[in-house]
Amino acid sequence: MILAFLLSNPWRTACIALALVLAVTYGVLRSQVAHYKGKAERIEAEYETFKAKTAALGEAAKVEAKRKETENADKLKKAGAAAADARTTLARWVRRYGSGGRVLPSDTGTPRGTDRTGQVCFDRAGLDGALQRFRGETAGLVGEGASAVIDRQECVAGWPR
Repeated sequence: MILAFLLSNPWRTACIALALVLAVTYGVLRSQVAHYKGKAERIEAEYETFKAKTAALGEAAKVEAKRKETENADKLKKAGAAAADARTTLARWVRRYGSGGRVLPSDTGTPRGTDRTGQVCFDRAGLDGALQRFRGETAGLVGEGASAVIDRQECVAGWPR
């Protein structure tokens, strides 16, 4: 009887069908909105977790970089001190043996009848000339090394921090 009443008028039937379609559509859309809202909340929670982990890793990287920077500064100080010691030792050697005179002591001669075991014979002039050339080349290397140290120090000082 109610069904006959509802279906008796075509306009009434069309309105009921439209109402049913709208109700079903509303229900489907509402369930999809709830589904995507939950998905969006999960993604947002994952993003917040990612941000927290990234911030923690960034702080750890900053601490590690600071530690390495101080370690490298200590190494540079030690290397600078070692280079200064080497330059001082080399300068002392050049002062001692680089006076421009002979490197070898003068020939005092060996008394006859003495034991010459453990002695080496050499051409005094040839050996003295070779040592003079060595001394000159070493002085050139000292100059190059000093300029390289200065260049390294300028490079380290100009390096962005």
